[in-house]
Amino acid sequence: MLGRVAPILSVMLALSALAGCGLTAWPEPRTPRAPEDPASPPLVFEPTQVPGVVINEIMAKNDSTIQDDPGEFPDWVELLNLSDAPVDGARVELVAPGVAAWSAAGRVLAPGSLTVVFFDEGSTDPSQAPFPLDAGGGTLAVRVDGGLTDEVAWPSLASDVAWARFPDGGDFAQTVFGTPGWTNGSGPGPFTDPTDALFRADLVHDLWLDLPPESEAALRADPEGARVVGTLAYGAAYWPQIEVRLKGGWGSFRSYDQKAGFKLELDAYDPGAAVRGLEVLTLNNMVQDPTYIHELLAYTVFRACGVPAPRIGYARLHVNGAFYGLYAWIETVDDEFLERWFDDPTGPLFEGAYGVDLYVGSEFSFEYDEGPDPNDRAVLTELATLLDRAPSEPGIWDEVQTLVDMDTFLSAMAVEALIYHWDGYTTSNNYRLYHDPSTDLFTMIPWGTDQTFVDAWYGPYDARGRLFVWCMGNADCALAYQDRLRSAADVFDAIAPTLERTMDDTMLLLAPDVAADPRRETDDATMYAERDVTRTTLQTSGQRIRDAAGG
Repeated sequence: MLGRVAPILSVMLALSALAGCGLTAWPEPRTPRAPEDPASPPLVFEPTQVPGVVINEIMAKNDSTIQDDPGEFPDWVELLNLSDAPVDGARVELVAPGVAAWSAAGRVLAPGSLTVVFFDEGSTDPSQAPFPLDAGGGTLAVRVDGGLTDEVAWPSLASDVAWARFPDGGDFAQTVFGTPGWTNGSGPGPFTDPTDALFRADLVHDLWLDLPPESEAALRADPEGARVVGTLAYGAAYWPQIEVRLKGGWGSFRSYDQKAGFKLELDAYDPGAAVRGLEVLTLNNMVQDPTYIHELLAYTVFRACGVPAPRIGYARLHVNGAFYGLYAWIETVDDEFLERWFDDPTGPLFEGAYGVDLYVGSEFSFEYDEGPDPNDRAVLTELATLLDRAPSEPGIWDEVQTLVDMDTFLSAMAVEALIYHWDGYTTSNNYRLYHDPSTDLFTMIPWGTDQTFVDAWYGPYDARGRLFVWCMGNADCALAYQDRLRSAADVFDAIAPTLERTMDDTMLLLAPDVAADPRRETDDATMYAERDVTRTTLQTSGQRIRDAAGG
């Protein structure tokens, strides 16, 4: 139970601190109240002089934001008492078209307080409104002493997206940052994808992992193969049974008693279990990145150049109640990722580890991460067979473009050169290949960008991945790559000042957690030295690449 209790206590402590600002999050204890007769006549609202209790936030499709006591994810509404006096919940009713009014009897709405009410169709819990909210759009009214104090219409809302006032009590806007029981802040933010709430560089999340003794023992006995049971809490949500395994490659893998990387599979025992639609959480240990920001910067550059690449956030991982370490929360390249980037996400996704490349006979050296049939490697064989042919053969450049999204591939290789990603496809390592059935094309997806920006041991033409070497042997492909180097350098220079600010702001944000990380492997001197080298790369790499490409 420690993993369940610790995050709840941390939330309650945080909310008690907010109480000094007139904010409360959890409803007070509630007493049963008989529901109204559903056949009661339609209500007629007449404005009257009553306390200003209003709707501050609505989530009509709650899949992973906050749970009720039984551990379900009902819809919810947050009420705000704008008056300067407490309001007895028995005086407050919530009314939706076609259903009986529901009273908040049994709680007291303190002045300025935020109170969460769950909505669950057919619920017999007197603390919950026994009707659902419509994610396709609807209306809800608040009455106090029979007089209308608020009536809100909301639009169609995606899963875990809220309709909230900014600031509290202000105008409504959609936001992916639902804050049940917390202040809404000054604005909804620029994001529209609910998962964007997880992948931000301006905050650090808290993840609470509980591992029973037998799971810890298994991870110690078989660190590279064990898959064990644990529990996970995040925010106001809790998953009672997940699968946990250690992750990492050569150089980054650490044991459980060191700073291990983790894969957390929320849906392993409960199909469909997810946080904001993500079923698998990837936590990178950053042991090979003293700055803690290389992955954040690197994937930003890839995406800016049109290459599908993960997003990144940060998390403090607590294991069995104790701070285990600071992690990069990386978007997992899986079916959810594919849905965000490709028209058809049902094709095969292959993972290339060190030395695994496009050769006939090596097809089963690729890991099969997603797709319909792990034993079907025919598309890999087709591409590898084509690469066996001479790159100077007439017409072969056109044939390769019927199998590979070469536009994206050349952009990916140009970015690897810009950011010194020597541990990527440059050395046949850390990459994914996705075959999109709708286009019949492979797309390369980068991975493993922790050792970037600082190791300038190679130039933009020194990569050894087989597809790249083939490209350099084909005059048309080599010319296209030269052009891509120039255009990627222009993009890089355009965003470099923003990347510098992001680097400085993020390192400042992370500084307390870096200092407190009990498993940190590098010191401040190394961290700041690599930061300075990274800054130089941001300021000079665009021109370096243009010079190498001939202007």
